[in-house]
Amino acid sequence: MKSIFLSVLVVASLCGCKKTSNSPSNLTSDSNSPLNAASNPQSETEAFGWNLGDRLPSEIPVKTNDDFSLSYEFTPERPAPPFTGCFLLLTSDRRVADIMAMGIVTNLDEFEKTRDSLVQVLTKKYGLRHHSSTKDADEYVFGTEERGIELGASYSMGFMITYADKVLQAQISDERKQREEESKYPLTPKENLHPASEAFGWNLGGQLSSGVPIRTNDSDFSLSYDFTPERPVEPFNLYFLSLTSDYKIATIEAFGIVSDSDQPDKIKAPLVELLAEKYGLRHHFRTDNFDEYDFGTEERGINLTISHSTTFELTYFNSALRSQASEENKQRAVAAKNSLKEGFKNSGM
Repeated sequence: MKSIFLSVLVVASLCGCKKTSNSPSNLTSDSNSPLNAASNPQSETEAFGWNLGDRLPSEIPVKTNDDFSLSYEFTPERPAPPFTGCFLLLTSDRRVADIMAMGIVTNLDEFEKTRDSLVQVLTKKYGLRHHSSTKDADEYVFGTEERGIELGASYSMGFMITYADKVLQAQISDERKQREEESKYPLTPKENLHPASEAFGWNLGGQLSSGVPIRTNDSDFSLSYDFTPERPVEPFNLYFLSLTSDYKIATIEAFGIVSDSDQPDKIKAPLVELLAEKYGLRHHFRTDNFDEYDFGTEERGINLTISHSTTFELTYFNSALRSQASEENKQRAVAAKNSLKEGFKNSGM
C-alpha cells in the first residue's frame, strides 16, 4: 500500500467521482459495519472529471517532480470537502494512472464523522478489500486489484484518496527508473558516437582460418567459435564468436554470472562508464527485470544487458555481418529440415 499521503488522495478522488452535491460529512451512514465488503467489488475509472487512462492534451503543462514522475495539479469543477489539493500522476505519454486528492479537517469529531461516512459509502459501492491500522493512521483499499481506490485517514486529521490503475502505475514505475538511470548516464549525441572494432583480442569482420574448430549450434544452426581471452574480464567467464558461413566475425560475445546480489551494481557502474566514455551511449532501456545499454554506432556497436538475476551479457557486433549470419542460419535450418524430410520419404514413411 502507498503512504498515508497517497491514501488520503484516494479518498478525495472517490468522493469526486460521483459528482453529487453531497460533501463527505453529509453522506448518509449505514447501520452495518464498514468492514462488510460487497461480495463483488467493483472497479472504478473516473473521479473529479478525469478518467483513469485518459490522455492529457499536449497543450496542458505538466510538472516533472524530483523523483522524475510527471504530475498535473487541477481544481475540480465540483469540489468535495474536505479535499482541496487534487492532482494526477501521468505516464510519459500523458495517460492518467492515478487521480489523487487530499484535505484536512479541524477537529476530532469532524474527522471521525468524515472517515466513517467515507468508509461506509465506498464499501457499499466498491467493496472493502483491505483495512489496516497503525498508531498514526487507518488505511483502506476498495474495489478491484486492477483498478482500485486507496483511502488514508491520518490521526493528525488529514485525508488522502487515490484512484489507481495498476498497469499504468507499473508503467510509471518503469519510466521513473528509466529517467533516473538516464540522469546518471546521459545519452551521447549521435555525431560523437564511435564505432566498435575489436574486443578480447578479436576484430569484428576478421576471418578465421578453415582449420579452426567451428561449432554448429543445434538450436538455431548458427556457427560459433568458443575462446578464452588472454586477459579474462570479471564477471565474464564464457566467450565466443558468432560467424558467417565464410568464417567472418559477426559478433564477439561474453557472458557471466555473479553470485552476490550486491555485485551487479558494483560492476555495472564502472563498466557502463568505460564503454560510454570510449564509444558513447546511444540508447538505454530499463525494466524491473533488466537494464539494457547500447554503445557505439548502429552499424558497429556494443550491447550490454544486465539482468537483475545477476547475469551479464556483452555483445560487440557488426550489424551487416550479423544480418548476413542470421540469414545463413535460416537457410541452414531450412536445408536441415528438407534433408530430414527427404530421409523420411526415402525410408518409405
